Amino acid sequence: MRTSVLSTVLVVALGAGLAACAGKDALDTVFYDFTYAGRGANVTPVPAAGWANSDTLATATATVTGNPADSTIHVVYTAAAYTGTVDSVLIFSANSSASLNIIAPTVVLCNSAATCDGDVTSAKVLTFPALMTSMRGYGTQLTFVTTTHPKNAGGAIRGVPYTTP
Repeated sequence: MRTSVLSTVLVVALGAGLAACAGKDALDTVFYDFTYAGRGANVTPVPAAGWANSDTLATATATVTGNPADSTIHVVYTAAAYTGTVDSVLIFSANSSASLNIIAPTVVLCNSAATCDGDVTSAKVLTFPALMTSMRGYGTQLTFVTTTHPKNAGGAIRGVPYTTP
């Protein structure tokens, strides 16, 4: 009888210990960190020939961090080889083939050349849990809009943020 009680106590203690030690490699870990590599060639619809430059060589890299404490998203980015001035950085809940010129952005990170300075933080995102789930499932697009490639033209640079374990 003592052996069965001792075995039960050890199993419960071991289970509690393993649950307390779940590290970042555990299957139940919720990720809030993403990396991003966007390209002008990802823009849909393809920019019309009438635009100043189709910017297919434009690129951007970024780190995207969700903050569950205040439901904000912080993005530090570098963009290159685009024409005009970055005047909006937007997150869309849309798959990679969606035409963003007809979809309202889910999150506006910045919306003027003065505030789009390479380090931007959103206001509180009311749909934060759903957006993080969508980002983890590759269902969002981080898009850079410039003065020469506005949102109604699909923007200048676009891509999917990927989780960074």
